Amino acid sequence: MDNAKYTEIEAKLKVPDLGPVTRRLAELEAKFVEDQDQRDQYLDLPSGQLAGTDKCLRIRSEQVTDQPCRTVLTYKGPKQTGAFKKRREVEVRLESEDHNAMEALLIELDYHPALIVHKKRSLWKLNDCLIGLDQVTDLGSFVEIEGPSEKQIETVQALLNLQDCPHESRSYACLLQEKGQRL
Repeated sequence: MDNAKYTEIEAKLKVPDLGPVTRRLAELEAKFVEDQDQRDQYLDLPSGQLAGTDKCLRIRSEQVTDQPCRTVLTYKGPKQTGAFKKRREVEVRLESEDHNAMEALLIELDYHPALIVHKKRSLWKLNDCLIGLDQVTDLGSFVEIEGPSEKQIETVQALLNLQDCPHESRSYACLLQEKGQRL
């Protein structure tokens, strides 16, 4: 198994406004991919075993205008230490009509909904990196830069004039839980 294929490396940056980043992406002639409406449903065992070990299981519904809803089942392992968020990530894309069946299957295996995160994401590509401009309900504006290496992510972060923004290592789900949100 190719472990690099299943490793996510990203920088998550809290920003006051996505407008300047959007304008900078356009100046750099980054490739706009699409706008997405995302609903992330996190599941856990009754014991809270996944959250307690910094792992997660998520069913994501992505809605893009005039396209069928996409569903992605994702497992994320614990974060590795370092300046960037780096963790094992395994994703499986499902047919849209499989969303309810997958949720039912996981519930039968004793996984239960733990938290839902809603966000609007504008997705761009630049220098082999994916840039997500996220407006997260109840949390605000974030820029996520995901790439093949920390060096490439650092380069894109600097190109976007975000080199002085501190990295946020916590997931949106963790940030919402810290605010006391539950299902």
